Amino acid sequence: MSWMLRAVRNNRWNKEKLSYGWLDNVTAPAEPLADIADSSLSLYAVHDDFSNVRRIIAALAATRHNLSNFDYVLFPMDILKDNLFAFSDSTGMTSDSIVNSWHYDVKSSALDASRLLQLMWQHMILKTELEKSVLNMIVESVKNNYLECSQIRIKSSEKKLWEALDSYCP
Repeated sequence: MSWMLRAVRNNRWNKEKLSYGWLDNVTAPAEPLADIADSSLSLYAVHDDFSNVRRIIAALAATRHNLSNFDYVLFPMDILKDNLFAFSDSTGMTSDSIVNSWHYDVKSSALDASRLLQLMWQHMILKTELEKSVLNMIVESVKNNYLECSQIRIKSSEKKLWEALDSYCP
């Protein structure tokens, strides 16, 4: 089974924290819509063995201004195909060209976003990579020449990251 990855905010997707007495446990609350309500939803294809997840996270995290935990959901790609969502591959906006080739856009109306949220909610795996792990993923990507130091957007005041990259970034 192929999977898709979407960067999210844990507090909007955590089922335990968002349990409402008036909602059954398979119906999504409105909060996660804030993370998927764009007319074009950015997703990344994950290999069946999940071997490219670390690289995707590193590439996405390197586009942020601060080093922090990285929250994301994984859900089966079949959700998009089986429910006839309009999605197409498109070049991603990270500094890793290979990760960019795994990028897809889902075009959606508000109704589509609501329907997609409901399907994602029922089949998702919510994960959080801690800041230290994200740092290690970025360093690993630089070490493997997937990312160039000059393309990392994280502020220079994030000393932990830049100290870890010191031997790779002149």
